[in-house]
Amino acid sequence: MGGGLGHLTRVRAFIYTYAIKGPFRIITANPAVFRFFTNEQVVFIESDKKTTRAELALKIQSATHDLVFKDLYVDAFPCGILGELSGELIPSERQHYLARRLIWKNYEPLLISETCFNKIYRFEPLESDHQVFIENQGELIIDGFLDFDFLISKKPPSTKKLLQPLRLIVHSTHPEEMKLLLDHAQDIAKLEQVSPLFVVLSDVSIPLPDPIELLMNENPID
Repeated sequence: MGGGLGHLTRVRAFIYTYAIKGPFRIITANPAVFRFFTNEQVVFIESDKKTTRAELALKIQSATHDLVFKDLYVDAFPCGILGELSGELIPSERQHYLARRLIWKNYEPLLISETCFNKIYRFEPLESDHQVFIENQGELIIDGFLDFDFLISKKPPSTKKLLQPLRLIVHSTHPEEMKLLLDHAQDIAKLEQVSPLFVVLSDVSIPLPDPIELLMNENPID
């Protein structure tokens, strides 16, 4: 759910790095998915912040009932963002978990169904309770690596010869929030009495005075 691009970018990189062969489907409620994948590659779930766990489970079940999956990869939230995923909701021969750091005390109450993953890819150090959770799965844990080089469509500005500090501002989807982050970074620079080079990395364009540079990339997977 939501408009964040972290999940979608990670999934794109995972498909590329681990050579996931098609056909595949991305099951998501994030409308930004169509910037990254074709209509044929997406199972889109209509939902919003008012959607309940039971409603989301029913929508997923209805949207996927005609599909047969050999492998199911669950990103970040092992039982889904609301705890809607169960072993029976999306039947598959094998289930895998892409683990990244969560605030586990906030997510753990949503674990209302048993999980059993054949393979777990751990992409960064996890909180201790989260680490215990994946170890209790009793299956293979792989310290995952993601190759993002294929996403680069142009060379970023060289920083080797910079005479001033570099400030990187990263955000997605909401121009007003991006503007707040940029204003904050500029205020901090004034307090530190430095004149850095500002580079904004985002999927949205906002008016930027020179010499602030905007880097954008939305190349879809073929």
